[in-house]
Amino acid sequence: MKWLTVNLFGRRMQRNQFTADLERWISGGGRATAQDAKLGAISDTDLADYRHEAAMSMMRKPRGRAIFEGVAEYFSRASEDYIAVIHVLLASKANPNCRYKVEPHDLYEWTPTLFAAQIGHLELFKLLIHNGGDPTLTLKKASTFENYDAMWIAVAHDRKAIVNYLIGVASP
Repeated sequence: MKWLTVNLFGRRMQRNQFTADLERWISGGGRATAQDAKLGAISDTDLADYRHEAAMSMMRKPRGRAIFEGVAEYFSRASEDYIAVIHVLLASKANPNCRYKVEPHDLYEWTPTLFAAQIGHLELFKLLIHNGGDPTLTLKKASTFENYDAMWIAVAHDRKAIVNYLIGVASP
């Protein structure tokens, strides 16, 4: 798996959050999804084999490789570039609680603050909260068992820095 990260499918990439998350996903980390079931994974112990084969299959196709390279290039950019743009947006009174759906049919309504919790970028998360971002807003109506707020998102995506920050803010 180390080879996969350092020389990701023949494309040298710097090790960053994107490559770390991709390595974790291919090696079977994270929750199983419907896509894993479609690939044929029956249990969590099957995830790594099926995900690795799916990734390799995608890279054998020119369109799949082009999509991967576009996504990798996008997510491999320096986060400082994105933060600079967000500073400008917030200075122009952009709403860090503005709701949006990734796809029109999605049930979840994200906010920039919730998205920052998902990607685990603590500096960005703090910046959004400092500018009015509300970590208690939820992706969808809360249920008895799940609240779908920034803490839920951070825990679900193993974003320990965000979880620790939220615990620290909630503590007196």
